[in-house]
Amino acid sequence: MTMQTFPQKRHATSPIEEVICEFEFSQVGAWDPHLPTRLYDEMRSVYPTPPQQVTAENSTLSERSHGPKILLTTADGKYQARCGDMAMTLHALRPYPGWADVYDRIAHALRNYLQVAKPKAIAQINLTYRNRIMVPAQSLLMSDYFTLGTTIPHGLPKRFISFATGFRAAYDHDPHSVLSVSFSASPPQHDVSLAVEANIDVMTSRIQLHEAVELETLLEIVRDLKAKAYDAFEKLITDHTRKLYGR
Repeated sequence: MTMQTFPQKRHATSPIEEVICEFEFSQVGAWDPHLPTRLYDEMRSVYPTPPQQVTAENSTLSERSHGPKILLTTADGKYQARCGDMAMTLHALRPYPGWADVYDRIAHALRNYLQVAKPKAIAQINLTYRNRIMVPAQSLLMSDYFTLGTTIPHGLPKRFISFATGFRAAYDHDPHSVLSVSFSASPPQHDVSLAVEANIDVMTSRIQLHEAVELETLLEIVRDLKAKAYDAFEKLITDHTRKLYGR
């Protein structure tokens, strides 16, 4: 299996708080009320914690999904899988273990979901990175750390105390893929540092598949979304931000 590679650098810390990969299906087989139990039985070697019912408060699953939904968790709590009849999400929580490990977990969860739920068609795949970047509050000029929204009209204050900015755009060469970016920050505590929430989401929809939902086809899309997310993050930060994480 070929996987997109990215620079492997060791950092004392990482800005990544959570990685979320969601698969939304548009067609599934006949509803099986025992689907959640069967999924847990197949995945319990990796997610041994007894399954919990997904509620409105802890759900990230598509609104399309109906019927029982379950939350599966690894013993160390670092990975979660939320499964419903028309959607599955994989969550990798802080500390970020690296893309290779996250990708393996996505592949494992997706493989089991396809075998048990047997969906007929895929509607959408999302890959989301939730980053939390701590920058020195007293020296924060947004343009020092980020390339997004750096133009301030002449005569207005330049130093940010808090801000929110973002955009949503389709790719020229890939109109079915959409990049969503949001940056926000709250006032610093004790004037020490400012926590900047930088969320990057890459989504592809209206995927044209032929006779079946194939594991490798979906994983190829995931690898492409990862490449787009990595490229977006690198273009949205400056060398000042990279130095915060030993890069």
